[in-house]
Amino acid sequence: DNSNADSISIPTLNPRIITSSPSENTRDVPVTSSIELAFNKPMDAATFTATTFSISDADSPVEGLIMVDNDRKKVSFTATTSLAYSTVYTITATTGIKDSEGVQLPKAVSWTFRTVPQPVDSISTGFYHTCAGLESNKLKCWGRNLYGILGQGDTVYRGDGKFEMGNYLKPVELGTGQGVKLPVPS
Repeated sequence: DNSNADSISIPTLNPRIITSSPSENTRDVPVTSSIELAFNKPMDAATFTATTFSISDADSPVEGLIMVDNDRKKVSFTATTSLAYSTVYTITATTGIKDSEGVQLPKAVSWTFRTVPQPVDSISTGFYHTCAGLESNKLKCWGRNLYGILGQGDTVYRGDGKFEMGNYLKPVELGTGQGVKLPVPS
């Protein structure tokens, strides 16, 4: 007679992310990279939406395509357009993501990564300033800005203080359809 037997409860294995690419705080991620997650068990593909699995920069979410592989343990996100250079992105996976048994992630998780700096095509220097021609056909200049020679419409010196270089340094506005090609020193 088994009427007095104790019942055995088998705990449900919660879904969890076992690997991610890029991983937390990765630097110099190519702007054409896809985001990939691997889970410890098969997941419910329908629960991966722009609300439950997202990538965003400081200003806005990144649009893209979410794909779940055939074994439903790997998920990838490919941005519709290339990511921005020298930008910190945040990846977020919420508790709205569920495994194939309907068990949700136990807690929301998020992590960040940074993309590569924008490649420089060429550099030209003056006595008190320097300009870089970027691969995107834009021009960034820094240094002494006497008479507004840096092309920003002011006379503020740039590049000698905190938060003045990299993404903080605005490209020179050349006008619609205009670009720049600096001479390459021989």
